[in-house]
Parts: sequence; C-alpha cells; structure tokens
Amino acid sequence: MTKTPANAVVCNSAAGRVWKLINKSPDNYKGKNFWVYGNISQFDAATGTSQFRADASGDNKLNGKYFFGGDNSYFFGNPKVLKNFVNGDVFKACVTVKGAYTYALAHGGSLTVPSLQIQSMTLIGSTS
Repeated sequence: MTKTPANAVVCNSAAGRVWKLINKSPDNYKGKNFWVYGNISQFDAATGTSQFRADASGDNKLNGKYFFGGDNSYFFGNPKVLKNFVNGDVFKACVTVKGAYTYALAHGGSLTVPSLQIQSMTLIGSTS
C-alpha cells in the first residue's frame, strides 16, 4: 500500500460544468484544488518568471496541434517549476483557486479572470 504524504495536495476534477462555475465565480472556490488543462498564451518579460496567462479548462482540449476552447486565466507558480514552459505549451496542472484576479490591458482597461496557484504541472503537448 502506498502512503500519501501528510502535506500532499489532493486535486479534484474540474471537468465540464465544474470549470464553468469556477470561471464564472472564482471567489466561491478559493482554497479548493482542481486539475486543469491549459494552453499558455502569454509567458514573457511582461508576465515575469513566476506567472503567465493561459486558456484553461477542466477538460483536455488538445487535439493534435490545436487547443480548442478554454477560458483566459492567470497562473502563479514557482519559477523553478515554470522555467522550461513557454508560449504554446499545453499542460495539466493541479491548482489551488485563489479567487478573481484583475490585471491591466496593454491598450487600457482591465480584465478579471480566475487566479490559480500551481501545485504541480506537467507538459502534455504544444500548439507551436
């Protein structure tokens, strides 16, 4: 029998309707852990080494070289874990929902999206 470490994070599925509810009201899911899939859309000098934007979903939307769907979300994580990830990478991550996050847009205005703290992350493909 395999023992799970006491400090291990247990993630639940965010498939289907669950992800839609998280995306709609991320503050209602603060502190809860979920498996999500994503396609990195911005990971550059503007975002830094510990955060990025991605189109995220509770379902794996990767089909060949395309990631169909997903909702704009903001991810935060350890730079050591994220150092080999780049724009176009598709991943599966165990995340903790931190709530709604508002950031400024380059041409004015702002956007509010789910904020997700990465607990673990695996590369599963690329769209580039």
